[in-house]
Amino acid sequence: MWINGEYRKGISVMDRHIARMLESKKIAQALSVWIDQVIPGTVDYASSLHTLVSGEGIGLTEAPRGALLHYIKYSNGSIDNYQIITPTCWNASPTDAKGVLGPIEKALIGVEVKDANNPIELIRIVHSFDPCTACAVHVINPTKK
Repeated sequence: MWINGEYRKGISVMDRHIARMLESKKIAQALSVWIDQVIPGTVDYASSLHTLVSGEGIGLTEAPRGALLHYIKYSNGSIDNYQIITPTCWNASPTDAKGVLGPIEKALIGVEVKDANNPIELIRIVHSFDPCTACAVHVINPTKK
């Protein structure tokens, strides 16, 4: 929603939730058009995959949590390589070799945690990127356990 210019109000936790909701609304509206384009009884494009002997393909899409990539290499009638890079891999990536921070890492910088035993501020931020990853949030203090 940020890239296509349809939501540019901010990058906070609430902004991520609002943008995700607006994107879901946009997809729901598009589904009513797409469903009318389905013609029952016609052959779909996937049926031709059974005749392929070798090939390579990549699929990219924008999932609700972010970019999703699928890659396949197929030869001699079997899959040689299949990889998935999930939104969590992109969002939770650490600082790269060029010093570029990962999205979640960047969003956590400077956040004040009021209760280290219940770091709700951190959980909310991580949860706004990836609901599952937020369950793994822990606070580590170098002077204590």
